Amino acid sequence: MNADIQHILVIESLDAGEPRTGSDLYIDVIERLKKLYGEQSPIRSSTFREVTAKDELLAVLDWAIANAGDLQQGLVIHFEMHGSAALDGLVTASGELVSWAELVEKFRILNIAAQNELYLTMATCYGRHLFEAVEPALKSPYRGYISASQAVTVQEVMDSFADVYERLMTDGNLIRSYLASDAERSRFFYKDSEETFRQLMEMTYDRMQNDPTYRDDILDNSPLRAMYDQGLLSDELLRQMMHQAFFDILKRHKAAFEF
Repeated sequence: MNADIQHILVIESLDAGEPRTGSDLYIDVIERLKKLYGEQSPIRSSTFREVTAKDELLAVLDWAIANAGDLQQGLVIHFEMHGSAALDGLVTASGELVSWAELVEKFRILNIAAQNELYLTMATCYGRHLFEAVEPALKSPYRGYISASQAVTVQEVMDSFADVYERLMTDGNLIRSYLASDAERSRFFYKDSEETFRQLMEMTYDRMQNDPTYRDDILDNSPLRAMYDQGLLSDELLRQMMHQAFFDILKRHKAAFEF
Protein backbone atom coordinates (compact mmCIF):
# COMPACT_ATOMS: atom_id res chain seq x y z
CA MET A 1 0.00 0.00 0.00
CA ASN A 2 2.66 2.54 1.05
CA ALA A 3 1.26 6.07 0.33
CA ASP A 4 3.12 7.59 3.28
CA ILE A 5 3.36 11.34 2.73
CA GLN A 6 5.82 13.90 4.08
CA HIS A 7 5.36 16.76 1.59
CA ILE A 8 2.27 18.55 0.24
CA LEU A 9 2.07 20.89 -2.75
CA VAL A 10 -1.26 22.63 -3.43
CA ILE A 11 -1.79 24.23 -6.86
CA GLU A 12 -4.82 26.45 -7.42
CA SER A 13 -6.00 27.95 -10.72
CA LEU A 14 -9.57 29.22 -10.44
CA ASP A 15 -11.57 31.94 -12.13
CA ALA A 16 -12.03 35.33 -10.47
CA GLY A 17 -15.08 35.29 -8.22
CA GLU A 18 -14.98 31.54 -7.60
CA PRO A 19 -14.55 30.18 -4.06
CA ARG A 20 -10.84 29.86 -3.33
CA THR A 21 -11.09 26.22 -2.35
CA GLY A 22 -7.37 25.59 -2.76
CA SER A 23 -6.20 28.43 -0.54
CA ASP A 24 -8.97 27.61 1.96
CA LEU A 25 -7.78 24.01 2.15
CA TYR A 26 -4.18 25.12 2.55
CA ILE A 27 -4.80 27.81 5.20
CA ASP A 28 -7.71 26.34 7.15
CA VAL A 29 -6.62 22.71 7.18
CA ILE A 30 -3.01 22.08 6.17
CA GLU A 31 -1.22 25.08 7.68
CA ARG A 32 -3.49 25.29 10.73
CA LEU A 33 -2.95 21.65 11.66
CA LYS A 34 0.73 21.79 10.80
CA LYS A 35 1.16 24.60 13.34
CA LEU A 36 -1.09 22.85 15.86
CA TYR A 37 0.73 19.50 15.78
CA GLY A 38 4.21 20.83 15.08
CA GLU A 39 6.86 18.12 15.12
CA GLN A 40 4.22 15.50 15.94
CA SER A 41 2.77 15.84 12.45
CA PRO A 42 4.29 13.47 9.86
CA ILE A 43 4.11 16.27 7.29
CA ARG A 44 7.53 17.89 6.96
CA SER A 45 6.76 20.56 4.34
CA SER A 46 3.78 22.20 2.65
CA THR A 47 3.66 24.67 -0.24
CA PHE A 48 0.88 26.64 -1.91
CA ARG A 49 1.04 28.04 -5.44
CA GLU A 50 -1.68 30.06 -7.16
CA VAL A 51 -1.30 30.16 -10.94
CA THR A 52 -3.27 31.81 -13.71
CA ALA A 53 -1.75 30.60 -16.97
CA LYS A 54 -0.54 27.32 -18.42
CA ASP A 55 3.13 28.31 -18.40
CA GLU A 56 2.86 29.15 -14.69
CA LEU A 57 1.40 25.73 -13.89
CA LEU A 58 4.12 23.93 -15.82
CA ALA A 59 6.72 26.13 -14.11
CA VAL A 60 5.46 24.98 -10.68
CA LEU A 61 5.89 21.36 -11.77
CA ASP A 62 9.38 22.20 -13.05
CA TRP A 63 10.12 23.73 -9.64
CA ALA A 64 9.04 20.50 -7.95
CA ILE A 65 11.26 18.50 -10.31
CA ALA A 66 14.25 20.77 -9.60
CA ASN A 67 13.65 20.45 -5.85
CA ALA A 68 12.79 16.74 -5.82
CA GLY A 69 15.78 16.03 -3.60
CA ASP A 70 14.03 17.93 -0.81
CA LEU A 71 10.68 16.26 -1.48
CA GLN A 72 11.57 12.63 -0.82
CA GLN A 73 9.69 10.08 1.30
CA GLY A 74 6.28 10.82 -0.21
CA LEU A 75 4.97 13.86 -2.12
CA VAL A 76 1.31 14.61 -2.86
CA ILE A 77 0.30 17.34 -5.32
CA HIS A 78 -3.24 18.64 -4.90
CA PHE A 79 -4.91 20.38 -7.85
CA GLU A 80 -7.77 22.84 -7.39
CA MET A 81 -8.85 23.83 -10.89
CA HIS A 82 -11.28 22.87 -13.64
CA GLY A 83 -11.20 19.77 -15.78
CA SER A 84 -11.85 20.03 -19.49
CA ALA A 85 -15.37 19.02 -20.56
CA ALA A 86 -13.68 17.33 -23.54
CA LEU A 87 -11.95 15.02 -21.02
CA ASP A 88 -8.51 15.91 -22.41
CA GLY A 89 -6.83 17.79 -19.55
CA LEU A 90 -7.06 20.60 -17.01
CA VAL A 91 -8.06 24.19 -17.71
CA THR A 92 -6.27 27.12 -16.09
CA ALA A 93 -7.88 30.34 -14.88
CA SER A 94 -6.75 31.94 -18.16
CA GLY A 95 -8.80 29.37 -20.08
CA GLU A 96 -5.78 27.48 -21.45
CA LEU A 97 -5.84 23.72 -21.76
CA VAL A 98 -3.04 21.74 -20.13
CA SER A 99 -3.37 18.35 -21.79
CA TRP A 100 -3.11 15.08 -19.90
CA ALA A 101 -0.12 14.21 -22.08
CA GLU A 102 1.71 17.38 -21.02
CA LEU A 103 0.96 16.71 -17.36
CA VAL A 104 1.92 13.04 -17.58
CA GLU A 105 5.30 13.99 -19.06
CA LYS A 106 6.04 16.26 -16.07
CA PHE A 107 4.65 13.76 -13.56
CA ARG A 108 6.83 10.96 -14.97
CA ILE A 109 10.02 12.99 -14.55
CA LEU A 110 8.98 13.96 -11.04
CA ASN A 111 7.92 10.46 -10.04
CA ILE A 112 11.25 9.04 -11.16
CA ALA A 113 13.05 11.72 -9.14
CA ALA A 114 10.74 10.98 -6.18
CA GLN A 115 11.52 7.25 -6.45
CA ASN A 116 7.93 6.32 -7.28
CA GLU A 117 6.48 8.17 -4.31
CA LEU A 118 4.46 10.82 -6.16
CA TYR A 119 0.74 10.95 -5.43
CA LEU A 120 -1.92 13.25 -6.88
CA THR A 121 -5.26 14.47 -5.56
CA MET A 122 -7.41 16.22 -8.11
CA ALA A 123 -10.26 18.46 -6.97
CA THR A 124 -11.33 18.75 -10.59
CA CYS A 125 -14.05 17.45 -12.84
CA TYR A 126 -13.08 14.48 -15.01
CA GLY A 127 -9.63 14.01 -13.47
CA ARG A 128 -10.00 10.25 -13.77
CA HIS A 129 -9.19 10.47 -17.47
CA LEU A 130 -5.58 11.36 -16.68
CA PHE A 131 -4.59 7.70 -16.92
CA GLU A 132 -5.60 7.53 -20.59
CA ALA A 133 -2.52 9.59 -21.50
CA VAL A 134 -0.13 7.27 -19.64
CA GLU A 135 2.33 5.33 -21.81
CA PRO A 136 2.65 1.75 -20.48
CA ALA A 137 6.03 1.38 -22.23
CA LEU A 138 7.52 4.11 -20.02
CA LYS A 139 7.96 4.50 -16.26
CA SER A 140 4.78 5.18 -14.32
CA PRO A 141 4.10 8.92 -13.84
CA TYR A 142 2.64 8.41 -10.35
CA ARG A 143 2.18 5.87 -7.57
CA GLY A 144 -1.52 6.68 -7.29
CA TYR A 145 -4.12 9.42 -7.54
CA ILE A 146 -7.54 10.42 -6.24
CA SER A 147 -9.94 11.93 -8.76
CA ALA A 148 -13.48 11.97 -10.17
CA SER A 149 -14.63 10.59 -13.51
CA GLN A 150 -17.46 13.08 -13.83
CA ALA A 151 -18.44 16.63 -12.93
CA VAL A 152 -18.33 17.46 -9.22
CA THR A 153 -19.63 20.39 -7.18
CA VAL A 154 -17.69 22.90 -5.11
CA GLN A 155 -19.31 21.50 -1.98
CA GLU A 156 -18.19 17.96 -2.85
CA VAL A 157 -14.66 19.23 -3.33
CA MET A 158 -14.63 21.08 -0.01
CA ASP A 159 -16.19 18.27 2.01
CA SER A 160 -14.12 15.48 0.50
CA PHE A 161 -10.64 16.95 0.47
CA ALA A 162 -10.89 18.89 3.72
CA ASP A 163 -11.60 15.54 5.40
CA VAL A 164 -8.79 13.72 3.55
CA TYR A 165 -6.17 16.32 4.38
CA GLU A 166 -7.29 16.79 7.96
CA ARG A 167 -6.69 13.08 8.50
CA LEU A 168 -3.47 13.13 6.49
CA MET A 169 -1.95 15.78 8.76
CA THR A 170 -1.99 13.34 11.68
CA ASP A 171 -1.99 9.92 9.99
CA GLY A 172 0.59 10.64 7.28
CA ASN A 173 -0.80 7.99 4.92
CA LEU A 174 -2.87 9.10 1.95
CA ILE A 175 -4.71 5.83 1.34
CA ARG A 176 -5.70 5.34 4.98
CA SER A 177 -6.79 8.98 5.15
CA TYR A 178 -8.88 8.59 2.00
CA LEU A 179 -10.51 5.34 3.12
CA ALA A 180 -11.46 6.83 6.49
CA SER A 181 -12.80 10.06 4.97
CA ASP A 182 -16.00 11.31 3.37
CA ALA A 183 -14.18 11.20 0.02
CA GLU A 184 -14.30 7.40 0.03
CA ARG A 185 -18.10 7.63 -0.09
CA SER A 186 -18.13 10.41 -2.68
CA ARG A 187 -17.51 10.50 -6.43
CA PHE A 188 -13.75 10.69 -5.86
CA PHE A 189 -11.90 7.40 -6.27
CA TYR A 190 -8.36 6.15 -5.77
CA LYS A 191 -6.44 4.54 -8.65
CA ASP A 192 -2.90 3.26 -8.27
CA SER A 193 -0.25 2.65 -10.90
CA GLU A 194 -0.91 -1.11 -10.95
CA GLU A 195 -4.57 -0.57 -11.83
CA THR A 196 -3.54 2.02 -14.41
CA PHE A 197 -1.24 -0.47 -16.12
CA ARG A 198 -3.86 -3.23 -16.02
CA GLN A 199 -6.52 -1.02 -17.65
CA LEU A 200 -4.14 0.27 -20.31
CA MET A 201 -3.14 -3.26 -21.28
CA GLU A 202 -6.78 -4.34 -21.35
CA MET A 203 -7.45 -1.50 -23.79
CA THR A 204 -4.49 -2.66 -25.90
CA TYR A 205 -5.71 -6.26 -25.92
CA ASP A 206 -9.24 -5.18 -26.84
CA ARG A 207 -7.90 -3.17 -29.78
CA MET A 208 -5.80 -6.11 -30.96
CA GLN A 209 -8.82 -8.38 -30.88
CA ASN A 210 -11.50 -6.07 -32.23
CA ASP A 211 -9.97 -3.23 -34.22
CA PRO A 212 -9.50 -4.29 -37.86
CA THR A 213 -6.94 -1.54 -38.41
CA TYR A 214 -4.63 -3.28 -35.93
CA ARG A 215 -4.67 -6.44 -38.09
CA ASP A 216 -4.01 -4.28 -41.14
CA ASP A 217 -1.00 -2.77 -39.36
CA ILE A 218 0.33 -6.28 -38.73
CA LEU A 219 -0.19 -7.21 -42.37
CA ASP A 220 1.81 -4.19 -43.50
CA ASN A 221 4.72 -6.59 -43.04
CA SER A 222 5.37 -7.63 -46.66
CA PRO A 223 6.17 -11.35 -46.04
CA LEU A 224 3.09 -11.75 -43.82
CA ARG A 225 0.90 -9.99 -46.38
CA ALA A 226 2.15 -12.31 -49.11
CA MET A 227 1.50 -15.40 -46.97
CA TYR A 228 -1.97 -14.12 -46.08
CA ASP A 229 -2.89 -13.33 -49.67
CA GLN A 230 -1.69 -16.79 -50.79
CA GLY A 231 -3.78 -18.51 -48.09
CA LEU A 232 -0.70 -19.73 -46.23
CA LEU A 233 -1.61 -17.63 -43.17
CA SER A 234 -5.15 -18.20 -41.92
CA ASP A 235 -7.21 -15.80 -39.82
CA GLU A 236 -6.99 -18.24 -36.91
CA LEU A 237 -3.19 -18.42 -37.09
CA LEU A 238 -3.04 -14.63 -37.37
CA ARG A 239 -5.16 -14.33 -34.21
CA GLN A 240 -2.80 -16.72 -32.42
CA MET A 241 0.18 -14.65 -33.51
CA MET A 242 -1.50 -11.47 -32.27
CA HIS A 243 -2.34 -13.19 -28.97
CA GLN A 244 1.29 -14.18 -28.46
CA ALA A 245 2.44 -10.71 -29.52
CA PHE A 246 0.23 -9.20 -26.85
CA PHE A 247 1.87 -11.22 -24.08
CA ASP A 248 5.31 -10.31 -25.39
CA ILE A 249 4.29 -6.64 -25.31
CA LEU A 250 2.79 -7.07 -21.84
CA LYS A 251 6.04 -8.51 -20.48
CA ARG A 252 8.21 -5.76 -21.98
CA HIS A 253 5.89 -2.95 -20.94
CA LYS A 254 5.52 -4.25 -17.39
CA ALA A 255 9.29 -4.30 -16.96
CA ALA A 256 9.53 -0.74 -18.30
CA PHE A 257 6.56 0.65 -16.36
CA GLU A 258 7.34 -0.67 -12.89
CA PHE A 259 10.04 0.56 -10.52
